[in-house]
Amino acid sequence: MTRHRLIRKVSALAILAMSFAPVSAMAQANTRAIQVRACASDVSSYCQEQMSASEAEVGQCLLQNRSKVSPVCKRALRPSTL
Repeated sequence: MTRHRLIRKVSALAILAMSFAPVSAMAQANTRAIQVRACASDVSSYCQEQMSASEAEVGQCLLQNRSKVSPVCKRALRPSTL
């Protein structure tokens, strides 16, 4: 493969990778919104003190209370926390 063709292929791959970045960010934001809706009552019930803390502390609280957390919240958090 010539140097010119290699540069073109690498450039094409870089452009392709950059085109997926906004989609990934939108997917993460959508996942976050689903988790917030699914777990709002659980956070209110079991993690009231952590509500003003970081998301990590709220997630830790839900993890500590996983036996009490609703099935809907567990499903929403499955890939990340529970």
